[in-house]
Amino acid sequence: MRTLILALTVMMMLLSCIEDEDINGNGDGKGWEKEWSSEARDRLYAIAVSPDNTVYVGGMTLGNLYSEKEGEYDATLAAFNPKGDELWGRQWSVNDDENEVWGLVVDDEGNIYTGGGGESFCNEILS
Repeated sequence: MRTLILALTVMMMLLSCIEDEDINGNGDGKGWEKEWSSEARDRLYAIAVSPDNTVYVGGMTLGNLYSEKEGEYDATLAAFNPKGDELWGRQWSVNDDENEVWGLVVDDEGNIYTGGGGESFCNEILS
């Protein structure tokens, strides 16, 4: 959870510096912080920002972040507006196994592309 808070804070601070704005409006030059976690262990591995400054984060959860956990651990993806309000979130598993979002890209039209893995999924592709 601390990794996620730190990563989001760093990302929003970078955006503040790039845009020379104080996103959170409190004069500290920082963006926003968001506690984003389930009751179990969660990890953030990927962050991307769309042209409209929506922040997308991806990773994994061992808990019930957006739905009941399906696999050993589930992949997660969430979107936050520039002020830090959560817009939506998803949690999923392929073959009830270990699933993670490791990479995340948003194109100029706002389409989201994720990359990651899952033990069974990778084994099925490689075999």
